[in-house]
Amino acid sequence: MDQIHKRFTAEQVKALLKGYCEGILDRSSVEEILGVSKTRFFALLRQYRHDPDRFALTYQRTTHARLPASVEMEIGRGLMLDRRLIDGPTLPWAHIKAAEASMHTCGIPLRYYVDSW
Repeated sequence: MDQIHKRFTAEQVKALLKGYCEGILDRSSVEEILGVSKTRFFALLRQYRHDPDRFALTYQRTTHARLPASVEMEIGRGLMLDRRLIDGPTLPWAHIKAAEASMHTCGIPLRYYVDSW
């Protein structure tokens, strides 16, 4: 489902929350109209009750959208190492070494345990 701020304006949500606060609408009806869970409904209600005049649905990202360049470079180096091991002339041994290196770096995947029976 789409994000709430893309489906409704702040004024529309304020009208629904005001109806709930005045007892005109019940919680489940407002949740159904907005398409939100009970937890999200009460978070919106708390924000609305705190300051109805400044209620807004705008989303403010608190973290960066991308990884830092240094982290991306480190991931790229690890992927290139795995690729060199896999594309090497000693393929079967290189494949085992690449898997071993990945397991040391990232841990053993759950599927390994499931398939080992």
